[in-house]
Amino acid sequence: VWTRREYLGVQRNQYECSGTLLAPDLILTSADCVSELTNVEQVYVRVGDFNLKPIETLSRRREYRVSKIDSHPDYDGRSNYANVATLRLAKNSTSKASTCLAQTSDDRPNSSCFLIGWSKRDLANDSVPNALPVKIPLHSTVEGCSLGLICSERASAVDQCDDFQGSSLICESDQRWKQVGIATRTQCSDLGVPESFTALSLHWSWIQEQISPSFVQVMKPTEPSRFYLPAKV
Repeated sequence: VWTRREYLGVQRNQYECSGTLLAPDLILTSADCVSELTNVEQVYVRVGDFNLKPIETLSRRREYRVSKIDSHPDYDGRSNYANVATLRLAKNSTSKASTCLAQTSDDRPNSSCFLIGWSKRDLANDSVPNALPVKIPLHSTVEGCSLGLICSERASAVDQCDDFQGSSLICESDQRWKQVGIATRTQCSDLGVPESFTALSLHWSWIQEQISPSFVQVMKPTEPSRFYLPAKV
């Protein structure tokens, strides 16, 4: 689960953020990563890469166009609430989803957590995004942590921290590794990691609806083709 992450970009040499493969045609990422991507036809995803050497040498077989972007309807960029989104690929990837998502807050322990994905770099400057993981010490309590967020241990917040957007916060729970959060555009702690992450368990139902939409067809009443007046007696 650690070796391969999904890579979101606009044009071939412009990295935007990381993501997680939920289904062969569905990617999970942060809403603030895609909120300004208005032209979906320009967005592509590289699926299953673990080494982004010079982009020109990479096979295009792992590249997929995006047909639809859906942000959580309750997403609030000011409070960072519900900062999750999905991207529907134009065709199925050949990779299989390998990440187990946390369903409850009980899946979030206080230790053994890592941030998995890429840190943002400009590919046009002869560089590539840095592959993670980075160990993340989580705050032992929810005190001072806003609703819907998981906070990392920090002494003070420093610069803006948008290099990790869409990366997965993975924690060990019951001898299994589960994705409990997503890195968003937030401040960095003095440890150089994001100070907060979107908690996925709070949005479990919405994520499941994106994976398996419930096609409930509501039948409309048939409109009569002609109207009859009561007969005169």
